[in-house]
Parts: sequence; structure tokens; C-alpha cells
Amino acid sequence: MESPKVDYFIGKESTVCTETVREVKKALEKHGLDMREWKPGREADMVFVFGGDGTLLQVLQAMGENPIPVLGINCGELGFLMEVNYSNFKKFLPSILNGRYALEKRNRLILSGKKPFYALNEFVVCPSKSATLVRYILRVNGEQIWRDSADGLVIATPTGSTAYALSAGGPVITHDSQVYEIVPNNSVNQARRAMIVPKDAVTEIEVMDCPGECNVIIDGKTRIKCKDHIKITTSDKPALFVRLFPSYTVLSSKMKKKVDVFGNHAIRGESPSSKFILKVIEFEGPLTQKEIIKATQLPARTIRRNLERLIKKGLIIKKPFLEDPRQSLYMIAD
Repeated sequence: MESPKVDYFIGKESTVCTETVREVKKALEKHGLDMREWKPGREADMVFVFGGDGTLLQVLQAMGENPIPVLGINCGELGFLMEVNYSNFKKFLPSILNGRYALEKRNRLILSGKKPFYALNEFVVCPSKSATLVRYILRVNGEQIWRDSADGLVIATPTGSTAYALSAGGPVITHDSQVYEIVPNNSVNQARRAMIVPKDAVTEIEVMDCPGECNVIIDGKTRIKCKDHIKITTSDKPALFVRLFPSYTVLSSKMKKKVDVFGNHAIRGESPSSKFILKVIEFEGPLTQKEIIKATQLPARTIRRNLERLIKKGLIIKKPFLEDPRQSLYMIAD
């Protein structure tokens, strides 16, 4: 069997990622293979993604409507979507090169428009201005479901049901379920609950009033301005994950990690800003305060106040940043 053409992707440079890439390159050279850095538009049979969940989401967004099979290699960050760890990855190389793996399809959502956007986890419709409400009408398959005012609305895949949707009060959905969920975030109507719709449902959101402008946040990575009418459906181009183990053998351990981070009673009652900051650090890994401000686009004062609260509750920790003594790194507490 011919060995696959393998590229690699690193979202954020780190010593662990760089060293792991170097070791994997050497191992592949012994098999007569060359691993090059993947760029949008490049053809490959497989892309090794070095980093954490944020890196994997980044590369899937860059692939757009032409997903390539990806293998997530966790390099010391939180990696609920990653398949293997950098410390033991090399022992799985023979299996990969000999085709002893499975391809798992994960549904993605698509936001319609002149330029379509794809989400593996979720689309979040929210005001650009923090601590304000968006007033909207929700329709599914042309039928009006409700009018509401809320901090936002989360439309999530089964994969994304354990991400932001979970912290917004949505249920956990197994990844192979042919559905997606719609979760109001802090609705003014306390009776409003998450809604599960079939995979082929068409979800439309009509924005009636929104202070400033209305945004859509894609997988916690990309923020775009949106028009008054938003249309979301399930894409016919699912993400493709290289799997060396059956998914359900690791489901319980991944859910335990989720419970450790988000099931902690200390997070209950926290503001949406606090939960958002925690989610960003979860996906991106250790960040400085400046990086958190850039990633969340929240005011610096809001960031400082919420970081202090999260540290006090033991949800994140603060460590010196060796590359710049004037800054500190914030990371999920062990």
C-alpha cells in the first residue's frame, strides 16, 4: 500500500510543537517520506495538526469546503478533539503509514452568504458590545419558534455540544447523532430551553435589535459582522478525523476532562464573559492578558476583573511568562 502524502500544521509556535515536528520529520525520512507545512489550497492525503483544540479548529476553518483528513497531536494543551499525545505519537506512525486507521466523519454547520463559513463546534450569534442583549426571531424550516432577547444564541453540532453550548446550558449529544442543537444564552425568558433539531433542518435568525452591531463567532476563533438575516444548515462536507482508536473508548475520559473544567461548581453563576474567557483559554492554551483581549475583543477592564475572579475560584492559574517578564500567562488549573 502506498504511504499517504502527509503535511503538518502548527497554529501557534511553541517549543513542544516545534520539537515534536522535528522528531516526526526525522521518523518519516526513515520511510522515505517528506512532511511539508500545509497551506490553504495545498493538496494532501492527511494533515498532522500539532497543538490543541484551537489549532485543529483553525486548520479546519482554513480548509473551508475542501476538508482533508486531520490527525490531532496534543502538544501539552487541552485537547478534547486530539487523537494522540506528542510523547507517544511516534509509536503510532507505522499504523498510519500502513493504512491501519479509520476515517471518522464529524458534521459541520455552514453559515450561508457570499462567502460561506464552516463550524465544527458552533456559531454564536451575539452583540459586539458586551453586557447587552440581542432581540431576535428564531425560525426552523420556515416555522417561527420564538421571539427572544438574550446575551446570544448558540447553534452547535454534536461535537460542539461539549463546548460553549454545554456552558450555556445545552445537553451533551453523542458525536454520531444526526441532529444539531440551538441553545439560547442567558435568555430573559427563564423558561427558554435548548432545542434539538434534525440534521437537515434549516435554521434562520432574524435580528430585530442589537446594540452596536450583531456578530457571529465561529468556533471561538473568528468573529464576523452579520446581517439582519442569518441562515444556518448542516454542511454536506463533514470534517474528517483520522482515528486510531474507536471514538467511544475515549468518550468517557474526554467527558471527565470536560466535567473537571466546566462541571466544577465554582463556574456556576459566573457571567457569560467569565465563561467565554475560560473557553478561549481552554481552546488556545496558555495566553497573556493582551492575547486574551485580542481573542475575545472584550474591554481590558472586563478581562482583568474576570481573570481575578477565575483565579480566586481556582479555575485558572497565573504563571510568569519567561519570554517577557512584564507579562504573565493564564492557563486552566490542573
